[in-house]
Amino acid sequence: QITTLWHDMNEISPSYASSPSTVNVNINKNALTDNLQSNIQRAQKNLQNNIFSVEKAMQNLYNGRIANRSQQQQRSHNNKNRQRQQSYALTKKQIPKIASQLSNNNNSNQPTTATQQHLEELLRNLLKVGEDRLSRLVDSTMATEYLYSDYARDGDGNELIIRRMVGATVLAEDAVSGGRFKRRSCQFVSANYYSEEIDDAEEENHAGVVVEEVTLVNGGWIAVDPSIKAGTEGRKFAATTAATITSSSVSNANGKTDGGVGRRSEKPPILTAADERIAHRLECLAMGDAWKSGDDNSNRRRRRREDEEEDGDEKMLELDVRMALKSMNLPLTPQGATSALVKLGRWSSSSASSSSGTTTDGKKNKKKTNEGSSVVEPWSPELLDAARSLALYEGKRRESLANNCFGSSSPSSSKQKKKGSNNKTQQRASLADGFEGRVDLSSLPCVCIDAKRATFRDDSIGVRLRSSTGRKVNKSASKWEILIHIADVSDVYFDGGKFDADIIVPSKKDVNNMHLLREASERRGQSRYDLPLGPLHLLPPVALTALSLVTNKEKTPNRCVTLWVYIDERDGKLLEAGLERTIISSPTALSFTDATTLLGSTADKVPKSMSNSKAVLSVAERNLSLWSQRHMQRDRAAQKKEKRRSTRELISKELSAAAGNQARDDGVGGSFQRSRGHRIVDSSLDVYAFAVGTLMRRANQPIPRAAGSGADRGGRLGTAPLRRYIDGLAQRQALSVLCGYGTPLTKEECIEASKVAARASDNIANLRSSKQSPMMQNEYGNQRRQVSALYKLARHLASTGGIQNRQRVKAVSTGHNNEVVILGAGATARCKGVKGTLKSGEKLLVRVDKIDPEVGVLNVSLV
Repeated sequence: QITTLWHDMNEISPSYASSPSTVNVNINKNALTDNLQSNIQRAQKNLQNNIFSVEKAMQNLYNGRIANRSQQQQRSHNNKNRQRQQSYALTKKQIPKIASQLSNNNNSNQPTTATQQHLEELLRNLLKVGEDRLSRLVDSTMATEYLYSDYARDGDGNELIIRRMVGATVLAEDAVSGGRFKRRSCQFVSANYYSEEIDDAEEENHAGVVVEEVTLVNGGWIAVDPSIKAGTEGRKFAATTAATITSSSVSNANGKTDGGVGRRSEKPPILTAADERIAHRLECLAMGDAWKSGDDNSNRRRRRREDEEEDGDEKMLELDVRMALKSMNLPLTPQGATSALVKLGRWSSSSASSSSGTTTDGKKNKKKTNEGSSVVEPWSPELLDAARSLALYEGKRRESLANNCFGSSSPSSSKQKKKGSNNKTQQRASLADGFEGRVDLSSLPCVCIDAKRATFRDDSIGVRLRSSTGRKVNKSASKWEILIHIADVSDVYFDGGKFDADIIVPSKKDVNNMHLLREASERRGQSRYDLPLGPLHLLPPVALTALSLVTNKEKTPNRCVTLWVYIDERDGKLLEAGLERTIISSPTALSFTDATTLLGSTADKVPKSMSNSKAVLSVAERNLSLWSQRHMQRDRAAQKKEKRRSTRELISKELSAAAGNQARDDGVGGSFQRSRGHRIVDSSLDVYAFAVGTLMRRANQPIPRAAGSGADRGGRLGTAPLRRYIDGLAQRQALSVLCGYGTPLTKEECIEASKVAARASDNIANLRSSKQSPMMQNEYGNQRRQVSALYKLARHLASTGGIQNRQRVKAVSTGHNNEVVILGAGATARCKGVKGTLKSGEKLLVRVDKIDPEVGVLNVSLV
């Protein structure tokens, strides 16, 4: 790199190297230096404010070099390739032997020991930079290929040099802050030279040596090991947090105090992808999540040495998280993670007395620290302020809609009351001022079915006579349209806001707050409900409360995105569908159990207050079940999805029976039920996703989808905007394309949104996979349930001949690697003798090799 760069510089200023005059040389040198410095500064200015692009480019470059290295370790496992790899691979143990042999054959006058040491150092450096063509080595030219999307012309030498200098600068800065690359200088190998006789007496003091050739190992930057990179990222995260604290202290010293509630006057720091990953893991740790070992033996050994080693659990944390907390002098505990997040500004802390009078979120989203002296909320102060502002704005908006829909002074509502229920124009779009151009469905009853513990409800079901819409009715098919209402949160996801003229126009501050909330939902990706100390929601609960459906409250409107479907009751065929922006009344909230009971009750046993709900559910269940049956018969993805649901139901029943308690109805802890209440909700959301996807394909427009939720898997689409960021964007796109509300996203924007959602899902999936335990306590229950199941299985085996007979029992695979659940007992185990991953729901016959309920051990093998 040094020689080629010197050659390029001479091409730019040839007189610099050839000018005989010292004065001209200095002038050309200064001009060249000024020219290069100005160009470099101009080039760097284009990148300095674009930290995420630089960060992404360096991470992609690092991944590419590490992937090249790992490819050598992932060759075929057959004997020929294995022998070939062993014959050509260089190992650390071979280096002293090879260096000794070469040094003994050295014909030079250099001492053998010095030669051997030089050769060993050379071989070790070669081993570090990679076996295959220095696969871990990068240079400034490689960096420019990732930093710049366009290519400089070959003739534009100045631009090429400037870009290479910028690439070298970025690599040098990354070596200090990013931790991905480490400087590797060129290394001397050998030189060919000869001595030259000097006849001139004046030149006697000069060395008479002529160098013919010098051999060097090329230098640059090498991609460091992932463990070193993780440690550097942890220390960098701690430095970023310390800088945030310093800047906040300076602001407070200048008079910008936080009022004693942990607020910061400065904006939150810009975090890189690595910082965001560490922050996400700290949030999970702060909510009680833990990383555990993945095999039976290591788990038992960990339990045995818990009394001997104080840092036994610390080693279970990931290296970057551990290094970040240690660099901040915080304990490797949930309390330490909470303190780190508060210092970073990602979470907020306030005194218990100051927070006692405020109700900003749900009961489970606050945690007390320091014996109740402070209350910590898993949101930054800026986001909490934005959520409160959104709640006030949505409250005014809902009040205005209530006056127009239910108030006696509303001209449109009084007209609808006079016309009666049979008028065909009753439920058409209300385009008058105050209705936001929405279809007024506030006179129709609807039902919201959800879990007992549900806090934020975002979907409901209703029906309406098709004749009331003015659309053609096929009397032999059906007279009903099924309505699936989803809470409308699209205003949060529109850039800059998209508002009708007759709405209460938000202030500039309200629009900025929506932007902050959108960024927060993008950062978190999705809600998590599997954490020991409570959920981590997509948005602050006060914002979710403002955006969710208000249930069981008369004369309270809800803004929704409604899909209407017209289903043939003869064969379940979907005849027609459409999407509308609507206003609905407050739904009747039912749990899955209540809905199942109501559907199974006769008309004379249904309370009068629930008669409308009974009628709505009966019509909806009849139509949706017919559509589901037809769809499952014709769609292979629907068949696979039904099989997965049946498998989950079977496993959930087995595990619940082992625990001796009733399974929850919200899916937490591996619970899964399929009552009539569950089925009608599943069918309604399935038809919503299917119809919206079909309408978007007909419009030839893209829509953001989460990974694994494509049509080939029967995935949901836009059905949970309060829980998933990707669903909020999908709702915005559907409204833009199908309802003409706002500007649609481009294909590139949809792809980028899908990538963001995929990264959030991968973070959660990686966390779950890194902390699996033999009891599957994170997903299928706790250790107590496993021990109870093992005792039950042991009693069964004892009554039928004992464990010494290596008895065979029936099991079903869960679809997680080689994990199986023993039928009748509910115990989980890893099945030996299995190649690859067992198919989910596969019935197996396994042999019990070892069982010890006291220590929670169960070893089985495939028969």
